[in-house]
Amino acid sequence: MAENLSRHLKGLFTAEDLTESGVIIRQDRCLTLQHYHYDCYRSRNTQGVPYGKTVSNLLFFTVRLPHPKDGQFFFQQLKNNIPHTFSFLFNATFDEHGSLKSYDNALTVRGFLVDLEEEFHSSEDEQMQLHVQILLNAITYIGREQHKTLVISQ
Repeated sequence: MAENLSRHLKGLFTAEDLTESGVIIRQDRCLTLQHYHYDCYRSRNTQGVPYGKTVSNLLFFTVRLPHPKDGQFFFQQLKNNIPHTFSFLFNATFDEHGSLKSYDNALTVRGFLVDLEEEFHSSEDEQMQLHVQILLNAITYIGREQHKTLVISQ
């Protein structure tokens, strides 16, 4: 039986645009990514052959918030109703000062935040989860060792 590698991946969310030069990603500003998914589609002709650009529509993801005030950014983005770029990092490592050192893979997504749903648990030691929905404008995949870049939709 094949090993499920997803159990070994650690995903982080940051509100920074990883593709911008000079951006410093701080570990204390990253949130743990619990889950994410999005759908893409392409138009097909009568023979079923795809043509045109790949189109993405909605991205759903869940982050764990150590403290409710850590979610203020999301509510501000929902209120502003302007597109923003977010980054998802996988297997990220940080230096002794808490700055991003390296990562295996990453996604940057640009879009409008359209829905938020909070999830609390009854015990005080449980952290809050925030379910986020983004109307996508663009998705960029940044491959292993930051060398391969693929624009999925734009």
